[in-house]
Amino acid sequence: MKIDEKSLNEIGIRGFFILGLSFLLVMILGIWGFSISYSTNGIQYGIFDIVYSTLQLFVLEFRLTTPVNNIQLQIARFLAPVLTLSTLTILICVSIESFQKISLQFKKNHIIICGLGYLGPRIGEYYAQNSKVVIIEKNPDNPEIPGCKDYGATVLIGDATDEKLLKRAHIQKAKEIFIVTGNDEVNAEIAVKCNDIVNEANSSINCHIHFESPFLHDMFNMTNARAKQSESPISMDFFNLYKISGYCIQKMHVPYTETDLENGTPHILVLGAGRMGETLITKTTKKWLRWQNESGESSKIQITCIDRDAEKKEQQFNTLYPSLSSHCELAMIPIDLTSPEYIYGDFMENYAKNHPFTRIYFCIDDSSIAVSTALMFQNIKALKDVPIVIRTTQEDGISMIFETLKKKCKSLSHIETFQIVSSPCCMKIITGGTREILARAIHENYRTMKLKEGINPAEDDSMKVWIELDPALQESNRQQADHVQEKLYDIHCYMAVHKDLEAPEFDFKDKEIEYLAEKEHERWCEERLSDGWEKGPVKDVIKKISPYLIPYQDLPEEIKEYNRDAVRMIPSILDLVDLKVVRLDSSSAQETTIQNNQ
Repeated sequence: MKIDEKSLNEIGIRGFFILGLSFLLVMILGIWGFSISYSTNGIQYGIFDIVYSTLQLFVLEFRLTTPVNNIQLQIARFLAPVLTLSTLTILICVSIESFQKISLQFKKNHIIICGLGYLGPRIGEYYAQNSKVVIIEKNPDNPEIPGCKDYGATVLIGDATDEKLLKRAHIQKAKEIFIVTGNDEVNAEIAVKCNDIVNEANSSINCHIHFESPFLHDMFNMTNARAKQSESPISMDFFNLYKISGYCIQKMHVPYTETDLENGTPHILVLGAGRMGETLITKTTKKWLRWQNESGESSKIQITCIDRDAEKKEQQFNTLYPSLSSHCELAMIPIDLTSPEYIYGDFMENYAKNHPFTRIYFCIDDSSIAVSTALMFQNIKALKDVPIVIRTTQEDGISMIFETLKKKCKSLSHIETFQIVSSPCCMKIITGGTREILARAIHENYRTMKLKEGINPAEDDSMKVWIELDPALQESNRQQADHVQEKLYDIHCYMAVHKDLEAPEFDFKDKEIEYLAEKEHERWCEERLSDGWEKGPVKDVIKKISPYLIPYQDLPEEIKEYNRDAVRMIPSILDLVDLKVVRLDSSSAQETTIQNNQ
């Protein structure tokens, strides 16, 4: 049953009506009871004295100066305090809700979240410490609502597709809005309404829209990349949780180590070929491909995937990723993990004995099956000590009791759980959008280049892995990521999704490289100056001095080349996050743009 704000107001009115009738009943019983009591004891009191005595019952001021010798007074003296407490409770709740509604009028730069499924509460909790959070939820009985109010969020009950409700949430003054209802069609409709409101108000906002469908996610991202963001007051970023989690799980729990490589070709087991499993398989193969290119090896990484729709999934892999088979020996096995054949059979024991695994990933959405299967693997000698990662959507009873058992049982230490919603990696990318994952790719590319130059990471703080990197350096990478799209627009190019594993070839023209290198140097200078850096004879990071805070044409040739390399590396950086550079217009249009900006 749909309960909107109007219905809730009607319920509140009925509640106060019932309280009013109860008050009237207590007054009648009290007056009646006191009249009998006073009359019985021969005490002479006027009607106003009797009414006053009755009113005292509500504030617990009644004293037994006269015996309670009738049922009417007995009921009244117990019912009155209960009624007082009930009224105070309701008034406090109404006051809190009213205060929150009034405070909405003064909110700005706040975070709006549409939907309290598995994503909404965690996003709200992530922002609650530093920002005001407003949540719009359709279901008034959603069990997540009390928890959200506990961390200070204002919760509005209603349909987020209603423009009036969005305006009440002051979307036109908000900083970010996350549309995560769990329904792709509803999410798209809300996004359209947000766009209309923001356009009408002539304001700006970052809009993050979750699409469950990976196809919709890719198509909207590709279309969005072709539209210059500066032309619209609303910046849209589309994300898919399962793609993000597939990226993060292999970052936080690497599919193979240097030791694995020394012992031969890694063999990975993936249980579940859904959206997360698909991303994990392709990302792992892509990682292997980069290692092949660096090491000169030609072997294929071995991946076994168990899924009840394995044959269908294999066809899908062959269609979407035509070069996968060139770098990955993918074995798709059609088995239902809940079937007796799998649970009680000896298939896994025989298979693991003949095909030893280096790591196992559970990418299924049923934590009870995943945990029970992982525990079953402990009875198989060939799997007993193989590192295992179990994907869970969020912390639930099964994962909690498993973590409790793990603390008591050292034999389970090689099994890790990965909560995709609350994972720091996933949450950073969800809230940071494309710029976050692109910034990480820029840093990863930087580390690779420095390692090739023979620089020791222990001697250079800028070469730390992302999670250990100084926040200022992280932000510097994000600013560079923001500028990538702007650079591409300047030469009539854009970022597009690409599915294949092998990086598509793209060569910038010499004029484009020089033009974009100058743009990159200008961006770098602006970033340094805004951070308090000054021009000086030698570089000093502590004193924030650099000799290169000068016009591009005055730079030494080796520093110009450094900026040119940053441009040449854009296609390979984008490839790290499954993006590519695509030309939008003709070369003549590009040259005109470059000449006009010089």
